[in-house]
Amino acid sequence: MKFDDAQALSETVFIARHPQSTWPNWLAASVTRGGAQDGGDWVVSYTLAYKEPLNAGEYWREIGGRQVLCKTDPKTGKERVIIHRRASVPPLVLFAARVDARTGEVTVLTDEDITALNADDFEAR
Repeated sequence: MKFDDAQALSETVFIARHPQSTWPNWLAASVTRGGAQDGGDWVVSYTLAYKEPLNAGEYWREIGGRQVLCKTDPKTGKERVIIHRRASVPPLVLFAARVDARTGEVTVLTDEDITALNADDFEAR
């Protein structure tokens, strides 16, 4: 089973538990979906990154309709996009599920209450 198939199966379960009509309007733009194989099965997770204070010289800029973290090099004056930086607080695992690669069975591992989340606590993607 490919990751895209496992992600689609886990998304079906996520939406069954949390119909899109109940999602806060900021949720879809803030969730990061990822996955890793574990013993042949897939563990698919949906995470939210907590807002972090910007480091010196960092700023948000819209590129291609999305907010992107940038920094200007003080020596060259060139702008660069920050692809990854280490967060001081681990992300919130909103939903995680194990997808059996042989049967497609989805077992929910983590499922947070979406209605308890505050948009101001998380980064928009």
